[in-house]
Amino acid sequence: MSASVLVAPVRTDAELEEALKRIDELFGAPEGTAEFDEFDILTILVHDYELKRHPVGPSEPAAALRHYLDRMELSSKDLEPHVGTKSMVSMVLNGRRPLTVKMIPNLHGGLKIPLALLAGSGCR
Repeated sequence: MSASVLVAPVRTDAELEEALKRIDELFGAPEGTAEFDEFDILTILVHDYELKRHPVGPSEPAAALRHYLDRMELSSKDLEPHVGTKSMVSMVLNGRRPLTVKMIPNLHGGLKIPLALLAGSGCR
């Protein structure tokens, strides 16, 4: 990890909003950079805070993704380039597999799915 990465725990909803803004700013940072490390750490901190303060049931991210696909008139096949194989997409949409830290920026960047929907989705 780069020594220049400086982050702090997320303890309030205001800090959560700031962390989400910073995650959005860091989106797309190249792997191996301090910015990528900061992005990675912030997503973990946001996830931890939201689990404690705003718990989300395991099926909610899947339902939100299905709703988003329906509203945008997309199919599950449209998720494959951003999530992985057809079976991985199926597992995510059925709530059997959480979104990963890698899937979140892929979905946000590729399909413009809001980070707030994705970052608090029980990612691993």
